Amino acid sequence: SFIHSPKYISPRVETGIVHATDWFPTLLSAAGLEHDEDVDGVDQWEKMKNASLPEPRQEMLYNLFLPLDDSLYSEIEDWPPISAIRVGDWKYIWRAYGYDGWGIPAEQGPDDQPGVAKEVSHQLYNLATDPLEKENLAEVEPEMAEMLRSKLMATYEGMGAAGNYTLPPPNEAGRPANWGGIWTDGWC
Repeated sequence: SFIHSPKYISPRVETGIVHATDWFPTLLSAAGLEHDEDVDGVDQWEKMKNASLPEPRQEMLYNLFLPLDDSLYSEIEDWPPISAIRVGDWKYIWRAYGYDGWGIPAEQGPDDQPGVAKEVSHQLYNLATDPLEKENLAEVEPEMAEMLRSKLMATYEGMGAAGNYTLPPPNEAGRPANWGGIWTDGWC
């Protein structure tokens, strides 16, 4: 992301943690508008104006999802959750499932080699020294890996039993085949 406002912000590279949900309260503050304290996201506006302030966000949950809907996720187990967390420079992946690599953009034609879905789990990275996530440190730093996994588990347990939430039914209108190979908001 980037923001340009010479009146308020001096040019710099910001290395703090900023999540997409932070833009809503941040832009409201930049416009001089109030927002509820319980809004998703963290207001980053004061930090953007003054680089010497402490980081407003120290951690971020990437995901916490149980693939319980058999029609969409029948090929993968439902435990542990597909989830990851970042605290400071550390990122822990409890479990991730998806495609590794890049696909051909839709405007360049169909992707004849879309890749193979794969699953990874129990991975720990120090993003300050390894921003490309090449060296899994989970076995080298087991205490850090366990601390972050425990934070994910506590968050999961705080959500209540996995059966307490349901996914909306799949909406076929959002399928890429309907839109020239492009996902749309028909499903979300």
